[in-house]
Amino acid sequence: MSGEGTGAGPASRSRARALLVSGVYLAGGVAVAGVVVLVALLLPETQRLVYGLVVGTPSLSWWLLVGGLTTVVAARRLSGDWRRTVLVAVVGVTVLFAVVLGPAVGSAYASAELADRSDRETTALRSVPDTSTANARTRSESAAATAARAQVREPGFGTRDGRLTYRNGTYAWSFPVVPDELRSRLTGSQRGAVYVAADGSGAPVVRESRFRNGLGGVWLGAYEYQAMLAEPTLQRQPATRVVFEHDGEAYIAESTVRHEWRFRAFPVPQPYAVPQFAGVQLTNQSGVTEFVPASAVADDERLAGQAVYPPSLVRQEIAALAYRDGLVDGALGGGRDTPRPSEFPGGSGEWPVAAPTGNASAPSLTYFMPTTAGGEGVEQLWAVDAQTGEAGVVSFRTPRIGPDRAARLVSQSDRVAGFGARTAGDPVPVSVEGSLHWQISTATADGAAGTGFVDAESGRTTVANASVASSVATNGSLGGDDTAGTTDAGVDAVDDERVAVGGEADGVAVRVVVRDANGTVVSRRNVTVPPGGRVGLAVGETNNSTVEVVGSPSVDRPPVGTGVRQLGVSVPATVPRSVPVADWSLLPSSPSAISAASAKENVPSGWMRSV
Repeated sequence: MSGEGTGAGPASRSRARALLVSGVYLAGGVAVAGVVVLVALLLPETQRLVYGLVVGTPSLSWWLLVGGLTTVVAARRLSGDWRRTVLVAVVGVTVLFAVVLGPAVGSAYASAELADRSDRETTALRSVPDTSTANARTRSESAAATAARAQVREPGFGTRDGRLTYRNGTYAWSFPVVPDELRSRLTGSQRGAVYVAADGSGAPVVRESRFRNGLGGVWLGAYEYQAMLAEPTLQRQPATRVVFEHDGEAYIAESTVRHEWRFRAFPVPQPYAVPQFAGVQLTNQSGVTEFVPASAVADDERLAGQAVYPPSLVRQEIAALAYRDGLVDGALGGGRDTPRPSEFPGGSGEWPVAAPTGNASAPSLTYFMPTTAGGEGVEQLWAVDAQTGEAGVVSFRTPRIGPDRAARLVSQSDRVAGFGARTAGDPVPVSVEGSLHWQISTATADGAAGTGFVDAESGRTTVANASVASSVATNGSLGGDDTAGTTDAGVDAVDDERVAVGGEADGVAVRVVVRDANGTVVSRRNVTVPPGGRVGLAVGETNNSTVEVVGSPSVDRPPVGTGVRQLGVSVPATVPRSVPVADWSLLPSSPSAISAASAKENVPSGWMRSV
């Protein structure tokens, strides 16, 4: 009996040990499989993490390699009681350099190189580049987002953050329509985009274009997943991701950055990475992804007028100027003359901001970033080409009023304060003949919005339409005892363009925008109508191109004859308060469009009122 019991014990222990080992292997296998599945599901996030640690921070691998070799050599060569102490010290120093000191030194090296490059390549400008008179950004992103969301009525779908895009001859805010609930993400796909005119004209346009790999999808069907597989060795920039159209085809464009490795021997020998604009990924509706290198972006007609240079690089390049006088100065925050970004009003955004420049035949966007060496005044205004990254800077002899103070001036104005405005932000620098103004959007307690302008030199503040006027008069003047007038004009079945007229001492400045049957802007014209005057509205055509547009606050219907399309023209007697005030703003115009500025509203020379 005792012999049987003794034999059974080891056998039981062996079986238990075998079961334990099998369980460990099984659990390990399940864990590995789970990790593999998780990495596969989160591959875009995994790639972003690995890229940042390996490619973007080469000092991490460098110091781990140096520390590892040092540890191996010390373990083989050393002996005695102090061997363990040395090994622990080596491991500790390795971790310190790999995780903390190495990345900090690498960032300083990269910043010093960027500062040197900026000093060599930045152009000194004599005046602020004029913003576009053909295209303007007067509708804020928040106001446009509200208008875009109202167009999406399908359950389970919503809009994502908007981006400025060039479309049909003008600029618009593009808001992708994407599934935003789990069920719709699993069963649906991106529904195109909502386009809201940046100059405040017209109604939002919904363009339904199905993407095989659209935004908001999951796993293999998601744009993010396929874009990562197409270019796994680059760092994508979601802040530049935009949906736009070209020749009837919808695209998703996203800029990419690559990091070029350098090595510096002094004062700390280690590699570092310098970020460079790599190019743009273009994905069409069929899911085909094409890479346009940075050197070819300006020549690609699909990207004409688009902002593709990463704003993050602009911020990094200007922040790097703290190192222009050396590593020590940079580590201490730079010297007295180091440019620092101005305060962003409201704290809800960041520099740079994009504004249309160029003209109707050569549209372009420019990033603007105001900087100061201290205080609120703007001492420099940086202008960066939003396609190529070419930078210019205007240095003011006397500091100009900054955007933060401009927002306070607009908020404190009687007209805004009287209607309970609660926010003033979205600063956009606007220049007419080199004179800098700050365009500030305001929002009232009920969500309505208006626009204010502040002369950056004199502080003169102009606020238009902080609320909707309760009546419309034929003179079309704004503010105070004045009222605002609107004229609605359209061409055939094209969405109406809303045109506001502003009363001036010597007449009323009217802007009419006409689109053809394809929605392309074919004509813009500014007309000054004498007080009390009546001018008919007519559109003449030659070779199917609009060649003449004349607008007025009258209610006349133009005659219909050979070569003239019929246009419906109407002026409501009153404007309900429910009408969004975001439709009202100021637009740049040529100085000749307004013969005299309104003394009551201090409208800057070269500006006119328009919806």
